[in-house]
Amino acid sequence: MKKILVLFLALFSFSILYCQDDKSENIKLIFIGDIMQHTPQINSAWNGKNYDYSENFKYLLPLFNYADFVIGNLETTFNGAPYTGYPAFSAPDDLAGALKRASVDILVTANNHSLDKGINGLIRTINVLDSLYINHTGTFKNKIDFQKNHPLIIQKDDIRLAILNYTYGTNALLPTSSIIINLIDTNEIKDDLLLAKSYNPDGIIIYFHWGEEYQRLPNNYQKTLAEFCIKNGAHYIIGSHPHVIQPMIKSIIDTVKNLESIVYYSLGNFISNQRWIHTDGGAIAYLEFTKNKDGLQLSQAGYLLSWTWKKLENNRYKYINLPAWKYDKLANLYPEDMSAMKFFLDSTRVHLNKYNVGIQELYFDEVQNVIKSINMK
Repeated sequence: MKKILVLFLALFSFSILYCQDDKSENIKLIFIGDIMQHTPQINSAWNGKNYDYSENFKYLLPLFNYADFVIGNLETTFNGAPYTGYPAFSAPDDLAGALKRASVDILVTANNHSLDKGINGLIRTINVLDSLYINHTGTFKNKIDFQKNHPLIIQKDDIRLAILNYTYGTNALLPTSSIIINLIDTNEIKDDLLLAKSYNPDGIIIYFHWGEEYQRLPNNYQKTLAEFCIKNGAHYIIGSHPHVIQPMIKSIIDTVKNLESIVYYSLGNFISNQRWIHTDGGAIAYLEFTKNKDGLQLSQAGYLLSWTWKKLENNRYKYINLPAWKYDKLANLYPEDMSAMKFFLDSTRVHLNKYNVGIQELYFDEVQNVIKSINMK
């Protein structure tokens, strides 16, 4: 079981998130896609007394506990009641608690729904995350919050990584007052990368909210922006917003030092009510690093697939995120659900096998407590 400790260093104006355990010079990261809360999900969570999300993520807990840090895109706000789904999201605080119990450590909050409930909604969302010790970056209550969490520095042993988060926009709503939202601006990003480098990280990760909804291939803007960021010092890029999975590309950026960059253009939906073609599941990005005298080395990279089961039980739907590598051969799904899951898996694998470069599907072996290539299954 991982232990997370947050240290606030008086010498600096930022926070470092540490992970401590018995292993050394190794760090395992998991990234998940869009965490959505449509109205049917909110209604489903109500059990007559409170909002219960305990079933949503329970089957992924062994995988998430395996990682040192789990990072996701929070595409809702915590503005309090009344709770609302699309188009202006506000979920019960209980969802944040469920994510915490599911071992989600960090949430990026810059996306087109950051201002769905205005300035107060943005501030309350951050306060809810702070109350649960869920670290975050992308949106900020004020300049002090910005200096503390931008960039967000995570560290395990002697490995230090910086995380930056940006969105293409906020649905035409503009931030005012003292709040700050990281919008995509290449001049700002270039300056932020220089700032991140000043903290001497072993690598820099950018989580972008970008692209076109429901398009399975990245557009030219995504490609150009990714190239710009890598040229200016970013190493790993994670994408969200399209609500479908887009290709993953690994490239060599320094042949002498054997440095690699990876772009996951879109991880798709982690959990949502969307059931349109290709939106009912997502990819879980996995990056594992080791550090030796030659610096940080990428020891394993890939993706795992998950599917949101909208389970009808006692005239009520439940939303359960299933690890596809474990449940695609089980018989306890209803036939129509098994068929939908199989279509998602088959079509996703065909798509990614065609367009991915250097990134393969993985699965989690709970018996051996290790992540392996799906080809070894």
